Amino acid sequence: MISNFCLTGFSPYTLAIGVVDFIFRRILRRYGLFTTTCGVTAISILLSVGITWTITAVLGGGPLGEGLIIAIIAPLVIAPLMSWQIIGLLVKLDQAERGCRS
Repeated sequence: MISNFCLTGFSPYTLAIGVVDFIFRRILRRYGLFTTTCGVTAISILLSVGITWTITAVLGGGPLGEGLIIAIIAPLVIAPLMSWQIIGLLVKLDQAERGCRS
């Protein structure tokens, strides 16, 4: 079944990208640029703290305080700057595609 699916020019990867694109467009349309950027930043902070905590636990590191502060501040500074630009471009792309369809 999968081999026939791949032979028609589609792959499971293409399908997954389409699903992610559809979900992300719905999020952008519903919440807008600012709220989506805040959400991406929050997810970045949570992942950073999780990775820091896991590495500290696995390696048997010392106090976690300084590591957690860095794990929070770094994505708090970097993620909004980068995601604002990229998400802004995605919003413009979505508006252009919607304009072409109407």
